[in-house]
Amino acid sequence: MNRKQYNSDTRYAKVLEKMDLLGIMDITTTRQHKNGTITWKLPIKNQWDNGSSIEVGSFASGYVRNNNSCSTNYQLNKRRQSEPQYYKDCEWNSDFTKQTFSGKYNMFTTRECVLIPNEIDRLEYLIGFCLKNYYIRRANFIPNGDYIHIGSHNWEIEKAKNKNADQQFEMNALQNKLANSVPKWKYDEAMDLGKAQDCGHYDRINELEDSLEGSDYRIKDLERMLDGHKGRETNHDQELEKAHNRVKDLEKIVNTLKDSNLGYKSREKNLKDKLNEAEKNEFYPYSMEIRVNGQKYEVV
Repeated sequence: MNRKQYNSDTRYAKVLEKMDLLGIMDITTTRQHKNGTITWKLPIKNQWDNGSSIEVGSFASGYVRNNNSCSTNYQLNKRRQSEPQYYKDCEWNSDFTKQTFSGKYNMFTTRECVLIPNEIDRLEYLIGFCLKNYYIRRANFIPNGDYIHIGSHNWEIEKAKNKNADQQFEMNALQNKLANSVPKWKYDEAMDLGKAQDCGHYDRINELEDSLEGSDYRIKDLERMLDGHKGRETNHDQELEKAHNRVKDLEKIVNTLKDSNLGYKSREKNLKDKLNEAEKNEFYPYSMEIRVNGQKYEVV
């Protein structure tokens, strides 16, 4: 809508006056105007980086929407509990191939938008909504779109305080170190004076320090050698354990062979006993039989 159309009615004129005070711009296109849609552009940018200015719209369907603050448009209408709707309750048969009415109904309710059928009512509601939620609630937005959230602001202040405290702690530590220090020239002077007054003790101290350093290296070498011996000892223990296990396996095999040999000897003895009994039989020479092609013959 252009300004002439807004000024054609007193209520529209008041809306236009509020738009001018709040810096709201009407960016309705010709196509939107034909569809009964009115789009406004607010002088406040969305919260993400490089966000575009917020756009809201009034639609002939009765909805008012935010057009670009999310991945999709979302309604700004008030909400209310919808009238209950009832649906038949059905039950499946045992093989889930057929449903039958159980005689009950299920009630369903949801939250729905309160539609605003009159256009001027939508515009008045929309400008009040924007004033409350985008201007007052986001008071830290300014016309060029910069935004500093109060939480972020407090966090930056806290970080600055902590940083100052850390710097003060480091400064105190340096001051203490400086108070307990002497200039290098005084240190060098004291060392030279000590060497001048030395009676051979200074050289002896240096020799002992060198000897101590050599002992430290030797101790480290011995520790490495000891670790190597421990590793080899561990390997020997493992090999010895493997040998013991092999001996046990061989003993089991020998015992198995002995048991088998005893079984063979027992069967041999039984056969010999049976043969001896047969020889004692007086009919032994004549009781032998043979079969030829299925016929039985007695050996005489």
